[in-house]
Amino acid sequence: MANVQARRKPLVGSRTSSPVAALDIGCSKITCLIGRNDGTGPRNFQILGAGRQQSRGFSGGTITDMQGLERSIRLAVEDAEREAGEQINQVMLGITGPKLNCQLLTATTEIGAREVTPKDIRRVQAQAMAQISTKGSDVLAAWPVAYRVDAQEGVREPAGMYADTLGLMLSVVTAPKSIVRNLVECVGRAHLSVDALIPSSIASGAGTLIDDEIENGAICIDMGAGVTAVSVYLNGSPAWLGLIPAGGTHVTSDIAQGIGTTFAAAERLKSVYGTANLEGPGLAERIEAPRLGDDGRLQATRMERGKLAEIIAPRVEEIFEYVQQTLQGSGVRKVLPR
Repeated sequence: MANVQARRKPLVGSRTSSPVAALDIGCSKITCLIGRNDGTGPRNFQILGAGRQQSRGFSGGTITDMQGLERSIRLAVEDAEREAGEQINQVMLGITGPKLNCQLLTATTEIGAREVTPKDIRRVQAQAMAQISTKGSDVLAAWPVAYRVDAQEGVREPAGMYADTLGLMLSVVTAPKSIVRNLVECVGRAHLSVDALIPSSIASGAGTLIDDEIENGAICIDMGAGVTAVSVYLNGSPAWLGLIPAGGTHVTSDIAQGIGTTFAAAERLKSVYGTANLEGPGLAERIEAPRLGDDGRLQATRMERGKLAEIIAPRVEEIFEYVQQTLQGSGVRKVLPR
């Protein structure tokens, strides 16, 4: 995984009839998808089966209970296999958490007024990778953001161009070795081998953005239960990712504390009636909002939907402020198209 991935190389999939399995371990749920490439393109898949289980033993991007997490993985995979009618033995594993780190590195090599060759490109990539300290960390992925040919910035494919110097901006994602090894070990205990490790936020962007958005530049914000991930795509490839340790669970917790109810009841209120739009329609609607009584039992009460929005909106606004600060502090902010 330490090798620089080729630009516009698909993150997953190829023209093959063999089933492909993806496993994503999140703070609230574990999902497994089994699909098969339909032959019309590297990113076009027919989904054969899906499995989903509540995440146990995984919180804040780290494992807290190996046995609990292993059982959740087994159940999610078994559900997907049953629906797909296929048995899998290897998966592409999505990894997330606030301990993932993304660095933007630059390197320059002399060309000597001749044509840039693939060997030159590999050399400047190696120079950038040499700056990464691998002590205690594993390199998950590396993508070239842009090349510089002499004074010309933003070059996508420098091979064949004449230049005196060749520069590179490289995006490298690392994760602590302990987290990577424990996740791979836990998946292995479920009798599965890990075919590839992929940052979940990058996979989210690859799965939701269309080709034009990836080529022209886009920001994908993936709000999970415990982590909100921000991935930036530029020039047809991933350029940067950032992670904010806040997500939907924090919204649910605010509701539970704000109206005095259980976490499960607050989660249902958020899912069924929740909105962060304080000027939207239907805010005067009265909704069922059970509260905990003095005896510790839920009691039926009602409240205006607008009151629920007043609890949700500040937290969502705070999360997006953190997203903005994270983007502003990234080295890729100055080259975003808009």
